[in-house]
Amino acid sequence: MTLRERNVAREERSAPKTMFFLALIGVLAFLWLRGEARANGNTGAGYTARYGSGQPALTTGALSTRESCTSIRLDRDGGPLSRIPVLDQGSRGICFAFSAAQLADAWRFSHPLSDGSISGGAGHLSSPLPISIASAVDAGRRYEFEGGLTEEALRRIRLHGSCDQNAIFSATGGRDPNDGARSDRLTQHIRQSIDDFIDALRTRPDPSDPWETRYTLAMRQLQHVHPDWAISRVAAQARYQIAQPFAQAFCSFLESEGLPLPGAPQGGLVNSAQVLAAYLARAVDLGTGDTDFYARYFENVCRGHTERFTGVIPTEQSRFFPPGRNEAPELRSTLHRLISRGGAQPVGIDICTNMIRSVPPYRGMHYRTEPDGRRVLGCTADPALPQDSGDGTHAVVVAGRRWNESSGRCQFLVRNSWGTSCAGYPSELDCEQGSLWVDEADVGESTFNLTWLGAP
Repeated sequence: MTLRERNVAREERSAPKTMFFLALIGVLAFLWLRGEARANGNTGAGYTARYGSGQPALTTGALSTRESCTSIRLDRDGGPLSRIPVLDQGSRGICFAFSAAQLADAWRFSHPLSDGSISGGAGHLSSPLPISIASAVDAGRRYEFEGGLTEEALRRIRLHGSCDQNAIFSATGGRDPNDGARSDRLTQHIRQSIDDFIDALRTRPDPSDPWETRYTLAMRQLQHVHPDWAISRVAAQARYQIAQPFAQAFCSFLESEGLPLPGAPQGGLVNSAQVLAAYLARAVDLGTGDTDFYARYFENVCRGHTERFTGVIPTEQSRFFPPGRNEAPELRSTLHRLISRGGAQPVGIDICTNMIRSVPPYRGMHYRTEPDGRRVLGCTADPALPQDSGDGTHAVVVAGRRWNESSGRCQFLVRNSWGTSCAGYPSELDCEQGSLWVDEADVGESTFNLTWLGAP
């Protein structure tokens, strides 16, 4: 046997022992690391992996340390939100559209075109109300435009553009274009006009005749004058005639509020009333619903004020975090990564509203089974309670991050859409002109969906 052969044989005999010791070392290392992971799971230990902006990311399960919770403000010093005021949605449940409008505009303002200009113009602010209505139409909701998804509203903006908030809710007479009460009055007046119009159709001119309504009487009179008309034409004309006084009253309301009149340019009140009467007549025709009136009104008044952002706004992305699966650590880690990435952008989050409306510690997300078998997302503190005894959901935007030296905790800046007032928020939350600093732990426990633009 040669020397080479003896060495090979010795190596072959020692190989099993070597593999055994290597395996043993690997097992011991795994057990040690697992113990370290458990020990560090709630101590705030991070790791040094870095992303595009150079901000440290967090390990899943860890709360931030002072070192990892670096300061970020996207609403100041030329940040993507610095040109966008804190908005006010009023009493309408269209927070998702307000979130989407801010995400889209923040992207436009921070991504100028090749010539340095801003797509749609630097003064264009996407109006959330028309976005919410158009999203409802896209989703086939004929009678309600409140309630929706931020990603659906973003898709609407990406594909069809947006109407300028300043053009609709102009600052005539010193009015604030972002006044939620003004928007409330518009939607309330539209809904009331439709309800009053429907009641007028059902009114009985002769109380002693239970069958004759104002609508049927108008149809009989038109049939007598125009016997050659088809019944569908007679019915439409009857509705149009009855709608006239309601349309005229609506035009007067629009003038008093400094809101745009529909109709042909320079058409005046007469033309606008004719247009609105046609919209009212159509709103009850074949059950098209309230949303049809809203959609047609805003489609009309937004002509010449709608900008498209073709090729500018990227495809919207979102991630749902089901409650009951201890998803909070992964959600927090993802949110930190999104807000600290290169070219940082705001992030839309869907939350249980009590996160910003009640004192900590608020915990309440769960699934509940309804009597009909449906599984619904509940936001009450006790899953045994009915959903209406607790809290609803809300869409807001994360606009920053900071380390709170007083509490020793990392916090996210949550930009709400209830105006710039700090009244009504818990005193435990630090409020800045309608934006709130919320502990990252509360954000993680009360958030169930993230929406953003750009690479994750």
